[in-house]
Amino acid sequence: MKKTDITIASYPDRPELLAELWCEKGMWGELRFDEGTGKFVLELFSLDGGFRPVLDLADLELSLANAKRRLLEIQGLASSAQV
Repeated sequence: MKKTDITIASYPDRPELLAELWCEKGMWGELRFDEGTGKFVLELFSLDGGFRPVLDLADLELSLANAKRRLLEIQGLASSAQV
């Protein structure tokens, strides 16, 4: 597995701070707080410049937690795995 890193950035053409999400030398997304909606937004970048989903962070965290829980339950590891 490759290590991810973040860089906090501010751009003159954007009103908010954001966290750039990096893996080695490639930026794969950014996390920002949308003051209009009051939610954190995660934008994922495509390596080929195509599909770029913009996701509500709370919804994504819930989906990932549910997926992890279900996988652990199905595999019978729920009691022995770190959550």
